[in-house]
Amino acid sequence: MEFGQEHGIMEMPKIEESQLEVAYKFSGNINTGAEKGVQELERLKLEILKHLEEDLQAIKNNRYPEKLFKEARKVDFSELSGGFGISGERTNLTKGEIFTDAEWDTFYKLGPSVDQSVRADYIKQIAAIKLRNLLDRQIAINESHNFNLDEGKRKAYQAREMEPDETHNGLVAEKIVRCMLKKISIDSDDKFFIKEVAISDDVNNKIDFIIQRVKHNRGVGVKQEKDANDIGIQLTTNSSRENTEHKKSQINKVKTRLGEEMPVNDLVLITIPIKNVIDLLNKWKARKVPGGPDKLWDKDKREKIIRGVLDQILPSAEIQEICSQLKMAA
Repeated sequence: MEFGQEHGIMEMPKIEESQLEVAYKFSGNINTGAEKGVQELERLKLEILKHLEEDLQAIKNNRYPEKLFKEARKVDFSELSGGFGISGERTNLTKGEIFTDAEWDTFYKLGPSVDQSVRADYIKQIAAIKLRNLLDRQIAINESHNFNLDEGKRKAYQAREMEPDETHNGLVAEKIVRCMLKKISIDSDDKFFIKEVAISDDVNNKIDFIIQRVKHNRGVGVKQEKDANDIGIQLTTNSSRENTEHKKSQINKVKTRLGEEMPVNDLVLITIPIKNVIDLLNKWKARKVPGGPDKLWDKDKREKIIRGVLDQILPSAEIQEICSQLKMAA
């Protein structure tokens, strides 16, 4: 059973409520032994969608969704600076930081000075993160009970079902890098988008996440057009020769198996030898600095990682522009 593309969320800022329900709906047959777990998680997803509808109505009426933001720090928008800031603190935030911090269970109460559409998109983003996590759990539970599945893949699903993501060095590293890139993509004038994928894309197709490159084509007297390419990213922190050859072999097998049915235009291996990410995450949790765990890295390390990932994706001039903006913001 392949879930892949039908569960991958498109570019974050323009999610519609109905798209969330479709994108994160569990589909396919439920395997024997998985019924209770899958159905209970589906119930939780329906509750999230119900609360989302109520929260969006509250925002429309210029009220706060109080349950969601009970202990959240308030964020206001300054017309003078043209940026966001935490009320009562001398802390500035970007839209990308506000939206991606939700991935780390850090939420903000966006005040009335923040555009209503941004507040609504933020609520939908939080719902999307919760729905995606629940869908991944459903898939892991269901495929753990799929005895027609390749034994190696079934064990991979069992491991993801049993082991919390935040105890796995590789998964934490992938999440930190993905969130850092997503944060930059939101703040970089649509140079690229980050698409999350379902757990099945990771296990079956070796895709950790997708970078959608947006090419702007301009002609004299011609309306600007956009063309997008989806690049699947397989991220590894192990730079050993053996691991690199193994990962490349896996990717080649996926390309051969799927052929023209590949859900992306290309699939590339990116090696980023990051160490001690569990310690980094725990250190960040102690203070929860706005912007996520990568904010504890110095700007040179962040730039090195950004260049390492985007080198095969974006033109060098665009990467340089992104890195220059990163240094100015640091």
